[in-house]
Amino acid sequence: MSAQVMDQVASQASLSTDQQARAAAFAEQEKLNTAAAAVATALFNGTGTSTYGIGISDNGGGFAKIGWQVSNSLQSYCTQLSDWVGVFTNSNQALVNPNSNYLGGARGWALASSGGPFVSGVALQAGMVAAYIIKNAAGVYVAVAISAPFPG
Repeated sequence: MSAQVMDQVASQASLSTDQQARAAAFAEQEKLNTAAAAVATALFNGTGTSTYGIGISDNGGGFAKIGWQVSNSLQSYCTQLSDWVGVFTNSNQALVNPNSNYLGGARGWALASSGGPFVSGVALQAGMVAAYIIKNAAGVYVAVAISAPFPG
């Protein structure tokens, strides 16, 4: 067998090995994509267990400072793009139509995905609370966590 023929056979064999490796990598990526889609579906359908924590404090300058934490049984951090935190006069205001009842206009809330803590533009007063708000499956914003009232 000539050297040229041997090189062609070797080239075809390595190409076949390369194609097999690519196919295996593609199959592995498809498995990961399927698993990620299953997690996303479970989160959307509410089959994962989420835990929300939120607190309100004075930032040292008299303004409301909000800290929050979210975890899910299916992934370590599950903040959705529509989740937000805000400052409210009291817990009832956070429970009843929170999308309209938060204080401070544009400086009274923040997207939860932006990370925290968030210092609002709301002057802190006794009884104020912070709330973690999500959009439920029906598209309605609801409070899933409300801080203890600020003692002030």
